Amino acid sequence: MADVNHVTDVANKNSGGVAGQTVAEYLRALSAGSAAPGGGSAAALAGSLAAALCAMAAKLTLKRLTDPSIRQPMSAAAMDADALVNRLMSLADRDAHAYTQVMAAYRLPGDSEGDRRSRSSAIQSALQTATAVPMETLQALSDMVHPLQTVLDNGNSHCRDDAGVALRLLRCAAQSTAANIRANLKLLSGYYPASEIQNTFIRISSEITKCLVDLNHRYFEDGTP
Repeated sequence: MADVNHVTDVANKNSGGVAGQTVAEYLRALSAGSAAPGGGSAAALAGSLAAALCAMAAKLTLKRLTDPSIRQPMSAAAMDADALVNRLMSLADRDAHAYTQVMAAYRLPGDSEGDRRSRSSAIQSALQTATAVPMETLQALSDMVHPLQTVLDNGNSHCRDDAGVALRLLRCAAQSTAANIRANLKLLSGYYPASEIQNTFIRISSEITKCLVDLNHRYFEDGTP
């Protein structure tokens, strides 16, 4: 595993992390032709953008508050959305690092029987992490539904379009993250944690899909996806 960790350390030093990069730097890293950052990282970052828009709409509502009864839920929505911005940026980094570990594990030598056993163990361990991270991302995206619904229910009408963009970004991030998890679960097929992970995935994915479809129908009657 020393080789895997070395590759990950190099990736960490070179990336600087999403929070430490400019938008241009992150996009250059994404388009560089390397395996990471990739789709999982981009999906988490899309979720972070959705959370940031949700926080913005909540704070603008608080600045022009006309109904004191919504101060507490709107303040809570702003705080929750701010926390999710940071949580999802961190997950964007962790996803890239996890996939780097998977690639490094696949590159380990497999000449001898012992090498092959070590390589197989390293691959399975890296795949577990690479599946667990997007599962955390999907949970974070699910946690965003409530603050976004608060903004859609009671937010300033001038922020409605921004909240709509947040909803669409959230939906895209959730669908993309779910696809990533499905791909990883196929690679983990037959490995003992896979069934447990799949059951959790089905539950969270079903919940967030239902909530987002409901919000879209309730607030965007034109049926815009």
